[in-house]
Amino acid sequence: MYYIALCYLNENDEYGALGVPQFLERCNKYSDALKVYRLLDSETKVAEIKKEASIKINELENLISKKSRK
Repeated sequence: MYYIALCYLNENDEYGALGVPQFLERCNKYSDALKVYRLLDSETKVAEIKKEASIKINELENLISKKSRK
């Protein structure tokens, strides 16, 4: 899925790339979604997407750390 997001970014379709981690979250693939959000945060030029990715990174890091403590 990481590579699918990368393909969207290479085609300058940042909003298409944003759908990839959202899909992964719905499938409970939080660590994979986190990787893609980090990619978006570092590679996108759209401020709105960068902001959303940054927020989601924090949320998912917290969620993953809570799950690992159990």
